[in-house]
Amino acid sequence: NLSKVRRSTVAHEVFHAVLADRFGTDKDIQKLTDTFVKRLSAEVPKNVRAYLKNFTKGYKGEMAKDKSEEFVSELFGILATENDTFSDSAKQTVKRFINKLAEKVGLSG
Repeated sequence: NLSKVRRSTVAHEVFHAVLADRFGTDKDIQKLTDTFVKRLSAEVPKNVRAYLKNFTKGYKGEMAKDKSEEFVSELFGILATENDTFSDSAKQTVKRFINKLAEKVGLSG
C-alpha cells in the first residue's frame, strides 16, 4: 500500500527478507526477535517505543506470533533513517543482536 510507505519501509522489508531467508521457520524467527525486543525495548527513546507499541498493537490472535518480528523490523527501519536519535547503549544492544544474527547465519569471523 503506497499510501503507508515511510522512509523506513525499505529497511523494514529488507530485514524481514533476511530473517525469512536465513531462519526460515516462524518459530526460529520468533525466538530470536522475542529476545531482542525484551533487551532493547527499555533502551529506545520513549517516542520510538510508543510508536513501535502502536505499530504492533494490531498483531493479535493468529498474528500475535509476528508481533516481535514486526517490532524489530520496524525498529531496524527507524535505525536506518534516524540512527542519531538512539543512545550509545541502545546502539550497543543492536550491535550485539546483529553480531548474534550474523553468527547464526554463518557470517561471523
